[in-house]
Amino acid sequence: MRISMSARAMSLAIVTLGALGSSGCSAAVEEGALVEEVGETENAIGAAECAGATPNFTKRLARNEIYLDYGHAANYNNAGCSKAYVYRFNPPDNANYEYPMGLSYQGPALTTSTACESTQIRVIAYRTDNNAKLFDATNAGSFYHNSCHLTELNRVAVVPPGVGVKFAVTALTGSTVQKYNFATQARFKFINPG
Repeated sequence: MRISMSARAMSLAIVTLGALGSSGCSAAVEEGALVEEVGETENAIGAAECAGATPNFTKRLARNEIYLDYGHAANYNNAGCSKAYVYRFNPPDNANYEYPMGLSYQGPALTTSTACESTQIRVIAYRTDNNAKLFDATNAGSFYHNSCHLTELNRVAVVPPGVGVKFAVTALTGSTVQKYNFATQARFKFINPG
């Protein structure tokens, strides 16, 4: 369910994206660089096929606009990117932008070791001009002290001027898709010419 930015949603998005912007996030990378490579599993989305997938959702973000998809329903699938939801964000103009993003699991409580350790969240980011992969990141559940720990994914997609970003997103327990929260922003990136 996509919602307009209510006060609660806005604060969640600001906390998610603010942490990326104000902490000098170490996940920022040079244009087109690969942040993290993950292996493919039989239940995971495939990086190669998702690159050419038609987006489920497309939006041109305004400068510094935050987009939040809170509690995305667990009924998603993309014909070209199995068990994933694909977002495309076009740049506001031809200036330099980076796209910090956050992804968190929002499915049912993971109360057993088996359920927890078979659950993962994953996002693959691509440039919109040539579908080159920017990063592929996954976090999986870890069960200890009788509870499941599944850390939010936070990364920054850096693209050249005038280029947008496409995100293939999933949350899975085994091969079953789950609800998630996703946020991103078209953050203006000042480039010092000197």
